[in-house]
Amino acid sequence: MEVEAQDPAWEFLAHLHDGEASAAKLCFVSQERTRQYFEFAFALATRTGRKKVTVAHKANIFKKTDGLWLKSAEEVSRRFPGLEFEDQLIDHVVLQLARSPRRFEVVLVNELYGDLVGDLGVGLAGGLGIVPQVFYGTKGSIFTSVHGTAPKYAGMDRANPCAMILSVAAMLTELGEWQAARNIEEAICAVLRSGTRTADLCLSSESNVAISTKEFVNSVIKHIHLGRGSEREKGPFHLTK
Repeated sequence: MEVEAQDPAWEFLAHLHDGEASAAKLCFVSQERTRQYFEFAFALATRTGRKKVTVAHKANIFKKTDGLWLKSAEEVSRRFPGLEFEDQLIDHVVLQLARSPRRFEVVLVNELYGDLVGDLGVGLAGGLGIVPQVFYGTKGSIFTSVHGTAPKYAGMDRANPCAMILSVAAMLTELGEWQAARNIEEAICAVLRSGTRTADLCLSSESNVAISTKEFVNSVIKHIHLGRGSEREKGPFHLTK
């Protein structure tokens, strides 16, 4: 919650500042909803075969709000002995993500920190065109790309389709179609290893080697067919035109 000096609620905050402030930000943390969040997150980590969870916070500074967050995480973690639990200051987590990201498996953060850590992770993974995104909830899941929509690229046949394709692989994994998901992921990796890439993955000096969206998708489909062996003729995959 944010409040400015002209807001009616400002007078109730007058005793909290020295008279020089013109705006304030308030943070409300619900103990019950925080507990529910960690219960869901730890259960999801367990269900998907994760072994380690890192809870990021700034409880050394925000002792009441982040302190409640950390306390709740510690309490819930005791009910999941199969998961290794650790807590780290958010600034240290960011540092370690930049230096050695493989040391982390699941990182749990609040919304503010998550926006920053998430963008760092996307950059480390290769950019907006590479990373899929999944929203998990108690009533269902949404599978999409991390970049959202990009109307300015509509009809230009130059967008990177990896994020959307990998979001399908994530959905198949959730549905228990492990082999189909693996086929897609391996095909994406094979295409990228071959040097085939869209414009966003090329250096400015390499712009002449970039291929179109359709060409990239066709390359992925071909690798899926090759990976499926004798069954490739029966599959639902068709080259785009």
